[in-house]
Amino acid sequence: MVSLTDQGGASIGLGAERRATIRFGVRAIAAVYQARVPQAEIIVRRVFGVGGAGIVNRHRPNRTWAWPSATWGSLPAKGGVEAAFRAQLDTAPDRSAEIARIEAQLEALASPFRTVERFGVQDLIDPRESRAVLCEWVRDASRVLPEQLGRPAFGTRP
Repeated sequence: MVSLTDQGGASIGLGAERRATIRFGVRAIAAVYQARVPQAEIIVRRVFGVGGAGIVNRHRPNRTWAWPSATWGSLPAKGGVEAAFRAQLDTAPDRSAEIARIEAQLEALASPFRTVERFGVQDLIDPRESRAVLCEWVRDASRVLPEQLGRPAFGTRP
């Protein structure tokens, strides 16, 4: 299984609850975690929160690369600042200016070079290398595939 990942996260809020977004999302994540096939991922842009955690099974050996354009973490800075810094923003004299200041501060720290190791990404690659690294991975994965086929690793899906 190969994922070219751009996952901004899962929807939250009353509307998402009414649409059962998280229920369907968890079901999809469970299917990924049950899969016994080799998994690889290239993070091309975004990976945030629970939605991003379910793209590949991060508890099994897999291969993950990222492009320099990638950003990942618990919350994206855009929109996440209002949630993570709510108390600070509620007391700020100029809410918009404080949001801009915090976003600028976070943006200065947001570099794939700083987070690549922390999030289990093995290599930061030039996008032009994507086909070559995936072809090499497929050759390696095809050798172990017969050993990994079979029933899911754990029980039923939610």
